[in-house]
Amino acid sequence: MIKNNYKIQDWVFSRQRYWGEPFPIVYCEKCGIVPLKESDLPVLLPDVDNYEPTGREEGPLADIDEWMNTTCPICGGKARRESNTMPGRAGSSWYWLRFMDPRNDHEFLSPEKERYWKNVDVYV
Repeated sequence: MIKNNYKIQDWVFSRQRYWGEPFPIVYCEKCGIVPLKESDLPVLLPDVDNYEPTGREEGPLADIDEWMNTTCPICGGKARRESNTMPGRAGSSWYWLRFMDPRNDHEFLSPEKERYWKNVDVYV
């Protein structure tokens, strides 16, 4: 009898400083760390000419004031975006979920379809 045994392990979800998907959160002095509303997604990176390291802890996005400075979705006050971005795998690891409900124009994936299709046996 042939038996396959796969040991899929968690992968590291580390912050990137120069490219990747922006984290959908803002830092508000009044409200703290606040997730963006679904209606504010996706967060798009700004067009920039240079992604050179800044020599500081923050990445190069931190120097783009018009992108970094925004408003808090809770109180409407001043807020600042996260300057690091997610790893490239973040944007390429969710797409298969959309195949579960491809004609849904109202939400990413209906809870009913997710319950029916989730927990795939093989992911290629």
